[in-house]
Amino acid sequence: MTLIPNNAKINRSLVENPDGTTSQQVIVTGGIGSSNANISIGVATEPISAVQVIRADVGNGVAIAEPDTFDNANAIGITITAAPLAGDVKYITSGELHDSSLFFTEGVPLYLSSNGGITDIPPVTGFLLLLGTAITNGISVNIQQPIEL
Repeated sequence: MTLIPNNAKINRSLVENPDGTTSQQVIVTGGIGSSNANISIGVATEPISAVQVIRADVGNGVAIAEPDTFDNANAIGITITAAPLAGDVKYITSGELHDSSLFFTEGVPLYLSSNGGITDIPPVTGFLLLLGTAITNGISVNIQQPIEL
């Protein structure tokens, strides 16, 4: 994994190409007054979508996090790009992640759910993993250690 510290905000959106297809656009902006965001790159050991919670896997690999076991719930970040099997995936380990798909009440805690999802409902079985706090159209990422329930 390559750690790229940035004094940055990360915004992801879909843009329409001239041929009618869509592409993912990730914009990283920074400067004085921006929130610190730490971005890393890993190799996907399975297909991974953007805005999925991931965990470390073999070698330099990353895989989708699950709240079923400690190892599977021990997340390292939230993806900001998608990746096919063996593709590079960028993810945020801390800082602010802004995404139009994230609609949570500002200030509520956010947790890991199945298939690397993000929820505001704490789980009652498996492992509880606090990912951070909801902000407007995003999350202030501050991943904690999994707690067995």
